[in-house]
Amino acid sequence: MRDAVLEDGVDVRSYFGWSFMDNFEWNSGLVPRFGCVYVDYDTFERTPKDSASFLIQWFEENVPKA
Repeated sequence: MRDAVLEDGVDVRSYFGWSFMDNFEWNSGLVPRFGCVYVDYDTFERTPKDSASFLIQWFEENVPKA
């Protein structure tokens, strides 16, 4: 995606991280936990994980804003 933005001028306005490997999560039920946000299943409160901070920083450093 970085190359598409920098080399080809693709206008990326959002990103949804998903891969075919995510489908294996469905087979495991609610355990193990995946993703960039921890969800408390009792209160549905969402807490960003360290990986969310990493992705924010990576996008800020590698994908120029329009």
